[in-house]
Amino acid sequence: MRRHRVLVVVALGFVTLAVAASTPLAASPNVVVSQIYGGGGNAGATYTNDFVELFNRGSSSVDLTGWELHYASATGSFGTATNLVTPLSGSIGPGKYLLVQEAQGAGGTTPLPAPDITDATPIAMSATAGKVRVVDATAAVVDLVGYGSTANQFEGSGPTTAPSNTTAVLRAGNGATDTDDNAADFAAGTPTPRNSGTVPPPSGCDVPTTHQIAEVQGAGAATPLAGQTVRVEGVVTGDFQGTGQLGGFFLQDDTPDADSATSDGIFAFSSAAVSVGDRVRVTGRATEFSGLTELSPVTAVDVLPDPQIRQELSALTDWPTIPQVFVKGELIGGADITEELHASGELERKLDEALGSEREQVVKTVPLHATAA
Repeated sequence: MRRHRVLVVVALGFVTLAVAASTPLAASPNVVVSQIYGGGGNAGATYTNDFVELFNRGSSSVDLTGWELHYASATGSFGTATNLVTPLSGSIGPGKYLLVQEAQGAGGTTPLPAPDITDATPIAMSATAGKVRVVDATAAVVDLVGYGSTANQFEGSGPTTAPSNTTAVLRAGNGATDTDDNAADFAAGTPTPRNSGTVPPPSGCDVPTTHQIAEVQGAGAATPLAGQTVRVEGVVTGDFQGTGQLGGFFLQDDTPDADSATSDGIFAFSSAAVSVGDRVRVTGRATEFSGLTELSPVTAVDVLPDPQIRQELSALTDWPTIPQVFVKGELIGGADITEELHASGELERKLDEALGSEREQVVKTVPLHATAA
């Protein structure tokens, strides 16, 4: 149960209670308010109209027949007046936006992109504080956003930060993030109205790589991309995130560049949940640590579906606790714990049995990285 914050004011012998209410709503599985802008047409504004943007974060289309968009002032109550309610219609596809145009001000220079819905009795929204909610055909509240510091209804720990004539409040994750906490899910930023024709930028596994691991490693003693943020793809070949371990994992490019001077493996200093055999795309800064190139800090780890490699690597359950780096059969340094296994040819045999023709592409990695403080 959420706690309500109560402000008690004593004046002239009377006690007045002002309640800022956190409304407990489950995170919406599909339609959410993704952006609110009430400064349209105000002094300094670029856009001529206020708008509310919705986003479908679900996996299927949602029929909006009978749905409504409601507005209330920061401390006012939601009502049924036509200038406070916008009927919704049509549908919103998965991963799509829906742009609702509201009142026009006297200023501004740029009309909104083609709105999906234009309110015939448009809502004149506050630029700095108010409340917006979406209700479905059964009158159930699907999403609620209190924006600006004085909004007295909101989800979670508090309302969003205050927007202005020149800023909107935008939901994180391009509209997809919903933790049921307005304060955490929204940030103020440049108004960016998106309609049903907008193609969302790629996210998660769809974000493409920027480099091969070999390009990050380079042919020299240090990465040629030091300090740059890169995104690479590879297969997790060693997970060392346990207590007292290395604080990250190794990944190996299974499409190597065939250049013996460049390594196709790299360490990612990250606590993201991964398993040996996962194909991942990792975003992080290229840097050097104790003479080895690594990615740190890591800002994104996305696991891609690749069950075959995971199955092949999981077969190697009797590998030693501390593996070595093997590239095309050559041992590249490390502790002596696996030297005997390598020298006997047993490790080579296990690799051949498990990986077949992929033997030279998927290799174990060396844990030479020390845990950072």
